[in-house]
Amino acid sequence: MSKLIIDYKTLEQDTLVLAERLAKSGLIGPSLQVVCISRGGLFVGGLLSYALNLKNIHCVSIESYEEDKAGTNHNIVCRTPFLPAADKNFDYLFIDDLNDTSQTYQYVKNKCDELGLIQYFATTYHKVRNNNLLPDYYGREVDSDSWIIFPWDNLGD
Repeated sequence: MSKLIIDYKTLEQDTLVLAERLAKSGLIGPSLQVVCISRGGLFVGGLLSYALNLKNIHCVSIESYEEDKAGTNHNIVCRTPFLPAADKNFDYLFIDDLNDTSQTYQYVKNKCDELGLIQYFATTYHKVRNNNLLPDYYGREVDSDSWIIFPWDNLGD
């Protein structure tokens, strides 16, 4: 497995590619609510909020754990209420830093379907795998065998 080390400048550049794609999509408007998936999605969401002048920013903490050797997560846990003020009059754009196994994306999709909400999923980095969902928008496609190291990964050590 190769390592892909992402510094803050690279993250900014790749997120601005995502911002450009979102700007051209026609999705950005007053009926859009942006939801950052913490923790990595907070960095990306902050960059996008400034690049696209987005003001309606929310956060949800979704965590996957118990990863096995095959890279499969067995549990997805929502640590915060999932959109406590959900409103069917809005569309929701969920932002994350990485779409790897798509388990977080699938969780979000299932929750939004239960609530009857229109949702989109955007990520700065997307790993192409046979079993994952293609995000609606992404900044950069990366090799599925890459281990991505973000600038914040070693801050708590």
